[in-house]
Amino acid sequence: MPFVDKISDQRSRGLALSGIASVLVLTVLSLLSVNILTYHIGLSFLPLAGLYLWPRLANPMLSVLGLFALGCLADMLGETPLGFWPFVYLVYFMVFRPDTRETSSSLMELWLGFLVAVIVAALTMLVASFIFIGQPIKLTSLIFGWAPVLSLFPLVYLGLRAIGRRSTDGSGAGFVT
Repeated sequence: MPFVDKISDQRSRGLALSGIASVLVLTVLSLLSVNILTYHIGLSFLPLAGLYLWPRLANPMLSVLGLFALGCLADMLGETPLGFWPFVYLVYFMVFRPDTRETSSSLMELWLGFLVAVIVAALTMLVASFIFIGQPIKLTSLIFGWAPVLSLFPLVYLGLRAIGRRSTDGSGAGFVT
């Protein structure tokens, strides 16, 4: 019989709420952008780093509801069609299921995994753009969106790891440790 991690329902809900809070902060930070020459460099992929590092053993139902609400908030703040970001966040969360990961990995392994996850998210965004906008997103805007976020991933990792170490109870649950 495989080992099954057990934590209390209250702890599981608390982990989901801490994940939601971290993605909320990253969503607000993702509204920052820079214009260099004729290119618009946005940080729209930044909340996906928080999703990728989602707390282990977080309550799945609360996580999904929170991500849906955060996606709607991102749509309203970023002036995208309502439903775009919830679609991307939920597909991303369901494909990678970061709340069920077995153990923490090294920064390099997580960084490479995040690179794959960003490529999947970019493909999801292309599909979502056809559904919600009716035309594809420019490929250059996707590239200039994920390149800076890949470079910021170690900072997000270190920040969430510090939070995870502070809030751990020894069960191995929570953000990357």
